[in-house]
Amino acid sequence: MRFLRFDLNLLVALDALLAERNVTRAAARLSIGQSAASAALARLREYFGDDLLVASGRELRLTALGRSLQEPVRATLRQAQATIQLQPGFDPATSERRFTVATSDYVTQVLLFDVVRRLAERAPRLQLSITRRTAGAEDQLERGEVDLLIVPEHFPSAGHPSAPLFSDEYVGIAWTGHPQLARRPRLKDYFAWPHAVSRQQDLRPFAFDDAHLPPGAGDRRVEVFVDDFISLPEMVVGTARLATVQRRLAERAVKRGLPIRLWPLPFAIPPLQETLRWHGAAEADPALAWLRAQIAGLAAPAAPGGR
Repeated sequence: MRFLRFDLNLLVALDALLAERNVTRAAARLSIGQSAASAALARLREYFGDDLLVASGRELRLTALGRSLQEPVRATLRQAQATIQLQPGFDPATSERRFTVATSDYVTQVLLFDVVRRLAERAPRLQLSITRRTAGAEDQLERGEVDLLIVPEHFPSAGHPSAPLFSDEYVGIAWTGHPQLARRPRLKDYFAWPHAVSRQQDLRPFAFDDAHLPPGAGDRRVEVFVDDFISLPEMVVGTARLATVQRRLAERAVKRGLPIRLWPLPFAIPPLQETLRWHGAAEADPALAWLRAQIAGLAAPAAPGGR
């Protein structure tokens, strides 16, 4: 189909080429052969009278026109996607829509397990794809690859709509059989005993709580590094290790029968505020609004004071 002499089928290819800046990766993203992607690039160059992508050593870089097209093309495709997916009279009981949610393992554990159980009852044909949040999650939302982000409020934002979801606090945890934990740990105990910590390389190359440790208090002896939160409770069982986790995660571990105890940290860490984000172009989508309401409804009872 052509619009103002432009083949609209090339719009998706243009978005992929400008985003990936690599013909091979763009072809993989479009699920087409490399020769087809190269042919699409040639047609785009002919239409715009510009190279769009030019060689710079072993890489390709965008021309000035290519850079100026990047955001408008992405916005156009996102708006088209939102328009196509609009379904007046949305019925959750019969809808076969598929939504993608990007978030952390922690949010999946303390909230989305409950969400998928609710969807099984209220929207049995709806599909929910839950992916691990990465540093590029906001770009995925912008490109329409992700429908919802659940992220801490301080996570960088492109200015799309958002709503507070729930708050949580951090606590210390240890094995109930910890040989020295007959009393609440003091700051010197915290630094004297070994630790298990979460360190996610793509989001932060250091333990998440390092920035909150009291200055000059000393160095922790870290015995175990993991790239998630949900395995931390298991890492302290049967050892003298301590770990810092979100209260909801620790309480869920206790309910599952894990022999751990919770105790207040001997220093302050600001509470965690999780937020729900979606693309502005999907604001009027009744199906996405319904899904947001289901998630928010299950998050609310878990807020501080509502446990």
